[in-house]
Amino acid sequence: MESIFEQQVWEALERVPKGKVTTYGRLAAAIGHPRAARAVGRELHKNSNAACNSIRKEKMLPCHRVVCKNGNLGGYLGGVRKKRTFLKYEDVPICNNRVSSSSIIDLNASSA
Repeated sequence: MESIFEQQVWEALERVPKGKVTTYGRLAAAIGHPRAARAVGRELHKNSNAACNSIRKEKMLPCHRVVCKNGNLGGYLGGVRKKRTFLKYEDVPICNNRVSSSSIIDLNASSA
């Protein structure tokens, strides 16, 4: 059974559109916990739905669309190489393992 925090993370994650990314911090802020970036990262890593290998409510979870605040790809349960491949497939610009700042969205602004 998921905690309220876990549910909020997954629901916010589902709002990140194809071709865009958000940061762990922005995802945390979007669910009302602006200082919980590390907790969001841990949740994405530990949850059995992580790594886009599982389905939640019959939807693929775009865990690969969450990056570090400096644009660095960060970690990924399936490996950073796989994360980079998914992002490139979605036309997210990547240079030196960092996404372009123009691809990083604020979930609070995009959901308004």
